[in-house]
Amino acid sequence: MLAALAAAPLFTFSSCSDDDDPVNISINPTMGRLSYNADGVWDGWNVNANMDILGFRFSHTFSDEYSTSQGIVAARIKDNDPSQSTYEHQFSAITGGGPEGVGTPYFVACWDVSESEDTPFEQRTCSISYPRNNGSGYETFTPLSMMVTNTCYAYYTMTQGNAYSKKFEEGDHLILQAHGIAPDGREKVLEFYLANCNSAIPRQDWITNTWQRFDLSALGEVTGIYFTMTSTDTGSWGMNTPGYFAFDNFEILAVFD
Repeated sequence: MLAALAAAPLFTFSSCSDDDDPVNISINPTMGRLSYNADGVWDGWNVNANMDILGFRFSHTFSDEYSTSQGIVAARIKDNDPSQSTYEHQFSAITGGGPEGVGTPYFVACWDVSESEDTPFEQRTCSISYPRNNGSGYETFTPLSMMVTNTCYAYYTMTQGNAYSKKFEEGDHLILQAHGIAPDGREKVLEFYLANCNSAIPRQDWITNTWQRFDLSALGEVTGIYFTMTSTDTGSWGMNTPGYFAFDNFEILAVFD
């Protein structure tokens, strides 16, 4: 079933009825027929346009003025050496590849720390949705799970510190938050700790450096999902910890024609 889905350029949602059978799919970069540059980063990372895979919109923007990419891109970078933990290596996953192994592709998200609770969904940096073809809104789907880990930039910042961000110590944490927007407009939020140094026993603290499953099923049916982050290292301009995370295998349940 997945092989057939991967070959299709686009899904078409159908109206829900008792006869419709929900389809469980796991979306990853290999399903998007994406091309990569010599650095192993999606060719569209420096273009101000979203990344579309099988009809799903992965939000992405690029500023020509500042040459900065925000939102979601794909990458397949093997190198996770500590010497390459700076901003110039923002798209490297600490694992050196996706859940399928070193060198396999994965998604990287860069969240805009200036977002607020009032930021509209369409302006959210890191979001996933399925826009209707007629432009009248979004189809619904049910997120089930995703695999997540840290990027090299975030991981080595938390473990070593730098000129802008502190080295994590007892009491620090970095949390990834998934916001699901229900068809009636209400939101649910789930949290995943990418770093947790809150334990009274230091050896039980962790900063994630492997792929971990983030259960999203409690979000229920949504018209879209977006991600934010929170860190104990926060200043007057917002979060100091790099607002990056890597993810893959975005598993959903939906009804398709």
